[in-house]
Amino acid sequence: MKINYSEFNYACRDFCNSLTTRPLRNLGRYVGITNPTDMTKDEVMDKIIAIRTGQETPKPRSGRGKPVKDDYLDPSIIRQFEELCNKYLHGNSHSPMQPFDTPFPCDNAAIVFSDSTQDTPFTDCKPSEMYLGQLVTRGGASYLHQIDGGDTAQRVLVPVSLIGANDLRQGDHVTCKAHSKNGVLIAERVLAIDGIAVDTLTRKRFETLNVIPAQEKISFLSAKSTKTVTAKYLQWLLPIGKGQRALVYGPLKSGKSRLLFEAVQAAAAANPNLTVCVGLIEQSPEIIQAYRALQPKTLVLSTSYGEDAEQHVFIAEFLLNRAKRLAESGKDVLIALDSLTALARAFDETEASMGGKLLSCGLESKTLHYIKSFFATGRNLENGGSITLLATADE
Repeated sequence: MKINYSEFNYACRDFCNSLTTRPLRNLGRYVGITNPTDMTKDEVMDKIIAIRTGQETPKPRSGRGKPVKDDYLDPSIIRQFEELCNKYLHGNSHSPMQPFDTPFPCDNAAIVFSDSTQDTPFTDCKPSEMYLGQLVTRGGASYLHQIDGGDTAQRVLVPVSLIGANDLRQGDHVTCKAHSKNGVLIAERVLAIDGIAVDTLTRKRFETLNVIPAQEKISFLSAKSTKTVTAKYLQWLLPIGKGQRALVYGPLKSGKSRLLFEAVQAAAAANPNLTVCVGLIEQSPEIIQAYRALQPKTLVLSTSYGEDAEQHVFIAEFLLNRAKRLAESGKDVLIALDSLTALARAFDETEASMGGKLLSCGLESKTLHYIKSFFATGRNLENGGSITLLATADE
C-alpha cells in the first residue's frame, strides 16, 4: 500500500505544533535526535519527520556528557505520535472529512440559493469533491476542522487568497470544493458560508456592531422544561437577559457544575430559538455524557483530564469563534463554560501566556487578560444577535 509522505508531513507538523518546547525536544530524543536543545522548534520538527520517513538514520542515545535535566516524556504523547505514524506510514485508513450535506449541529442544515428552482446548485461539483468544516487558523495555517469539534486525520487547507476573497473568518462553517495535491486536500472554491451561497451572502462584523443593554430575558420555565429550584430561581429572582454575563462562583464541590447543568437544561427546553453551546474543560466523562443527552441542537465541546493544555484552549476558542459568527448573523447564543478556572490553568501552561508579569495568584498577567477578554465576549448587539455567557469559577 502506498505511503503518503506529504500528508504525514502536514499531520506531524500539526501534532508537533500542539506541543510546548520541552515535550517536543524530549520527543525528538525519543525518535533519535542528538542535542535537540541546540535546535529551534522548526528544526526539531524537520528532524523528526526526516527520521520517521527514512530520510535520516536515528542516532542511539549516548551515555556521555551531562545528563538531561528533565527527560520525562508523557506516555500519552508517545502513544498519539505512534498512532499518527501508523496511520500515515503504514497505510492504515482514516475517517474522511465531513461531506457538504452533513447536518449542522446547531444551525440550519440547508444551503440557501438565490434561485430556488435549481435542482442541483453546484452542477460542476461532484459530492466527493465537496467538504464542510469550521474554519480554524492554527500554527500559521488555515484549514477546515470538523464542525462538532472532533479531530480527524484528514483536513482541507484553505489558501490565504480564498480567505481574503470571500471574507472568511474563524468560526465560519465553510462548504468548499477541494482537490487533492500530493495527498493534501486544498480548497479551490468556496461554495457556501454558514449554509448560505457566497453570491447571496451579506455579512456584518462582530467587532464593529454596536453593543446595547439586554432587551429580552432568557426564559427558564416552560411546559417542557424541568421545574427545578435552579430554573425557578433564575426565572423569578435572578433573571438573565440575552447578552449578559453571569459567573457561578464558589468553593470546590459546592455544586457549581450541577447548577450550571440545570440552568442549561432549562434554557434549552424553554427557548427553541436559542442556540446553546457548551464548553467543558477538564471534565469527567459522566458530566460530558449528561450534557450530550440534552436537546439534540445543543453543541457540546469537551476535553477530559488526560488532554494537554493546548487542546483545552483550542476547544474554548473553537466554541467562542463559532458563537461570534452566529451572533453577527442575528442569532441568540448561550455559551455555558465549565470552568473558567480550568481554562485559566490551561492557558497559563501554553507559550502564549509567557512574557507577562507573574501575579500573586501564581498566574501570568497575560492569562488574566485572556480570561477577562473571553468573559467580556458576552454582549447584546444592535441589529444583530447576542452572546450570553454563563461560566463557573473556583473560589
